[in-house]
Amino acid sequence: MEAPATVFYALEEVPGLAFPEATRTEIRNIFLSGTERQRIEKAAGSRLESDMLSVHLGWQGDLLLGYAMLDTHMVRTLPEAFLVVIDTAGRVERTHILAFYEPLEYLPSDRWLATMAGNRLEPDLRLGRKVTSITGSTLSSAAVVRGLRRALAVYQELAVASDRLPR
Repeated sequence: MEAPATVFYALEEVPGLAFPEATRTEIRNIFLSGTERQRIEKAAGSRLESDMLSVHLGWQGDLLLGYAMLDTHMVRTLPEAFLVVIDTAGRVERTHILAFYEPLEYLPSDRWLATMAGNRLEPDLRLGRKVTSITGSTLSSAAVVRGLRRALAVYQELAVASDRLPR
C-alpha cells in the first residue's frame, strides 16, 4: 500500500513562506545554457532536472531580501518538494518541506531543517561532514542536502558568476 501524500504548503503560499517581510515578490524563469547547467551540476555534485529554473525574489521596497527555489526530488521511491531560501550573501536562510510522499516517519524534522541555516556551498556541506544524518531518515536527509547544494550552486552561478539574478 502506498503512503498518502502529505502537502504542508500550497504553491500559492510559497512567496509568503519564503519572504514574510517582503513588500513584493516576483518569479524569474531562467533558461540555462549548456555551460551554466554543467557548472551548476558540477558545483552541486548532482544533476538538475531541467534547463529551466524558477527563482523567487523577495523585495522590501528596493532592497532585495533574497532568493527562494523549489526543489522536487525522489527520496526512496516517492517525491519530496521543499523550499530553500537563500539570503543575498549566499547563505541558506531557511528551508521548508512543502510536500512529502514517503511515509511520515522518514520526514526530516523542522529542528533538523533549521540546522541548515547559515550554510554556504562548500565541499563539507554533506551528510557525515557538516550535516548530521538523521537515524531512520538517511535517504530523506541526503535528498535535502543534495537539493540545498543545487540551490546554492544556482545562486553561485546566476547571481555571483553571471549576474543573471540581481544581488
